[in-house]
Amino acid sequence: NHFTMKILNEIECQKEIQITTAPKHENLVINYEQFYQNGNYYFVQEKMESVHQYVSSFELDYTQRMDIINSVMKVVHHLHQNNITLLNLNLESVQMSKTGKFKLVDVITLDRLATEKGTVFNGDQTFSGPEFKICLADNLEKEPKVDYYSLGILIIQLITKCKPSSQFSNDYFSQIVDDIKNKSFSPFSQ
Repeated sequence: NHFTMKILNEIECQKEIQITTAPKHENLVINYEQFYQNGNYYFVQEKMESVHQYVSSFELDYTQRMDIINSVMKVVHHLHQNNITLLNLNLESVQMSKTGKFKLVDVITLDRLATEKGTVFNGDQTFSGPEFKICLADNLEKEPKVDYYSLGILIIQLITKCKPSSQFSNDYFSQIVDDIKNKSFSPFSQ
């Protein structure tokens, strides 16, 4: 099996459609074919291996973790150059090809919520920057900096081997920085 098929509802996959029509990049999953039928989009893509399970169990070594960070930074830059903002970047969106290259695969279109002030995104606040609480959805889609917050959380997750949660706080990150300065923090030791 060298490929996989994803079936997504038209409403659920708007962001994924936007990304698959962007210019090719070495860190984007290869999309062999896509077609639309009966309200669903079908994507035939290269088969990938999830890396989230390895990160959660700490099986990725230092070099692999740095490769993921480098790959994600490259693909985020590429998408921003093509006016595409991810809005929902997290480690579960990254997978590994059979050749060992890390690629962005799954991007979920966030639910929209109508409020008195306008339409906002109803996303996972763990990876969402402060802009998600104050900006309208249409403005966020045009603002690449919202991806930088998620990228920062992803990098911290890879370096610290800690799963992000709503309990992540500025104090938590300050403590990590202090531990690194005092050489009492060793994220890659077993």
